[in-house]
Amino acid sequence: MMKKLLVTAMIFSLVSCNKFEIKNVVKQPKEKTAIQVNETIIAPESFAGINSFVDLPEEIDGAACMFSVDKADYEKEKYIYVDDLDSICYIKMDGKFIRLELVEDNTPETSVDPYSKKFKNDDYQLSIEMTRADEDDEIPFLEGYMLIKHKDEPEERKDLYGICGC
Repeated sequence: MMKKLLVTAMIFSLVSCNKFEIKNVVKQPKEKTAIQVNETIIAPESFAGINSFVDLPEEIDGAACMFSVDKADYEKEKYIYVDDLDSICYIKMDGKFIRLELVEDNTPETSVDPYSKKFKNDDYQLSIEMTRADEDDEIPFLEGYMLIKHKDEPEERKDLYGICGC
């Protein structure tokens, strides 16, 4: 009885600290669920550990491409991909920025539409395919997707929305 009371008190203490705030529960196919804990999206077998971020890595200074999962996150400046329009990009996995280097660029020199690049490092391969989403703004908004592969795991796809510019 005393052991149950102690365990209950410990659980209550942990929950009341509110250290891990669950913001969103999303149903996945086959009854798998994903949760968002603070800025980390945790989804079974799908992009586990990808983080959105607000602060950009120090190497990204000036012109850049900044992409979010959708327009709402973009407006909140919550990105999941950023690059320097030249030779490097960053994503954030498990709370740490991952730097990848450009290996192929199929983007026209005078435009960002279509925007097509491939990056890699020792652990990840990432390709990005974006096209113009609107015709209204001076800086074009782009939409598309990134494909990311970690070592021998299957490739995963993530939809993106954002801009390239200053």
